[in-house]
Amino acid sequence: MTPAHRQRILTALVLIPLLAAAVVAGGTPLRLAVSLVAALALGEYLAMFWDLRKRRLALGLTLGAGIGLLWLPASWPEGATAPLLTLAAGTTFVLRSGKDASQAAHDVLVALSALLYVPVLLRPGLELPSLDLGFILLGTISTDTAAFYVGSHLGGPKLWPRVSPKKTWSGSLGGLAACMAVCTAYAVWIGGADPGRAALMAAVVSLAAQGGDLMESAIKRWRNIKDSGNMLPGHGGILDRIDSLLTALPVYALLAHFLPLWT
Repeated sequence: MTPAHRQRILTALVLIPLLAAAVVAGGTPLRLAVSLVAALALGEYLAMFWDLRKRRLALGLTLGAGIGLLWLPASWPEGATAPLLTLAAGTTFVLRSGKDASQAAHDVLVALSALLYVPVLLRPGLELPSLDLGFILLGTISTDTAAFYVGSHLGGPKLWPRVSPKKTWSGSLGGLAACMAVCTAYAVWIGGADPGRAALMAAVVSLAAQGGDLMESAIKRWRNIKDSGNMLPGHGGILDRIDSLLTALPVYALLAHFLPLWT
């Protein structure tokens, strides 16, 4: 076992129990945990575009807005989020455009994309029951883990080399198979779900998770960086660990609205 793999496993052994505890506790503990993760991920995303030492006010405002989005009540009409973000972006541009309009526009777009990418995509998870969160988390973890190890071991044709040179079709299919097996077993044994429906939902979660991984890979490739950060030994940054979750959560929430997993 290489040192990198050893670090990866040790980090996972520390994080997974903490994550499980937050999901089981739910309520305020879960919201606090998600808020911390979101703040760290937002900081990593913004650091891809800004020198944070020169953008302290913008960093503070973006982090404040992001955490605020996560603490909106469950009764908050989601349709009001987009207009609110638009008004905030417009106000920020007006206040900063007197100094440098082009830089103001750039800063506004970076901040707005950060808010849409992290807290807005995380928010659906705060309204899901713990059984559903467990399903999604198991799905993203099994997809990421199997894709990494199967792809590393089998190799083969590249999945999308222009976006992520290391990802392979074998890894992608291995991640899909692992997710379907793990999540179907969890849904049937823990929640008494229909196996066929559970397998379908697991496949969707895996594909959404892999799409999120590719999305972040495309951003990092554009910004010419390898990892979003170095906070998690063997894994990179916080954003590197939640990229698949950011897309799996809203996709699952949408699908579950029309096709509930639990009956």
